[in-house]
Amino acid sequence: MKKISRFILFLLIGAVITGCNKENTSDQVVEEPHLSGYVTNKDENRILVVSPIAQDFSENGGVKEYYDAAWVGNVTIDVEIGGRVEVWFDGGVNESYPKQGSARKISVIPSESPNNAKMNESEAIKKAIEQFQLVDDQAFIKVKHVNYNKETSTWEIQINEESIQIHEKSAIVKVYKMKSFSEVIEDSLITFADPKVVKSFSTSFKNAKKESGIVNIVDPDYTVELKNESYFLWISAEHGTIMYKNDTHHIYTLSKKATKMIYGLLN
Repeated sequence: MKKISRFILFLLIGAVITGCNKENTSDQVVEEPHLSGYVTNKDENRILVVSPIAQDFSENGGVKEYYDAAWVGNVTIDVEIGGRVEVWFDGGVNESYPKQGSARKISVIPSESPNNAKMNESEAIKKAIEQFQLVDDQAFIKVKHVNYNKETSTWEIQINEESIQIHEKSAIVKVYKMKSFSEVIEDSLITFADPKVVKSFSTSFKNAKKESGIVNIVDPDYTVELKNESYFLWISAEHGTIMYKNDTHHIYTLSKKATKMIYGLLN
């Protein structure tokens, strides 16, 4: 009889514990992120995150298209421009626009490649932002729409009011005339799609000779976009020099043959 009583007691205790566990589980609430969006800029340990979803406040006298955005500090993970993230703030935020706050947690949303696409979404957005900034490097960037057209192997990305296409099917060379290191001459884009010309540019830049010493030169003649790199280009009939845009401490001299070829294409 005592054994039966103990068995029943154990069953009752087990039922109570199970019920408590279920109750605790149901009480756990998943905390929604304070901000979700694309990284459109970064400096030191901060990133600028802008939501792609517009909010309409026009009925209350506000703007018709408001995109939540914030400079997020205390970034301890590597986040690339073009990536999509979720942010949880640590405490309050400065209610300027964009907001400013410190991150308690940042989660990077994995970026997938559509069927047959060579780039994933974040890579395509990064290239689109770089292309947009060639024309206006001071603009506040909002990534409003992203689509991949598998028929043409083209990413179609809307940044602010401009639609930018990133082609994957074949490599192209884009050349912009420059007023200065940061300013492009309007409507100056020259595009080369001939595979032989693209290969010639690629080979010429790859074989350029790295020069030693301190770099101190005038504003570039051109900016060149080739595959996954961007360059500044100085060129005349006799001399050609390039500089990687992500490494402005070194210059590279083009061969005489390469200089003649590129100068001829641009003039």
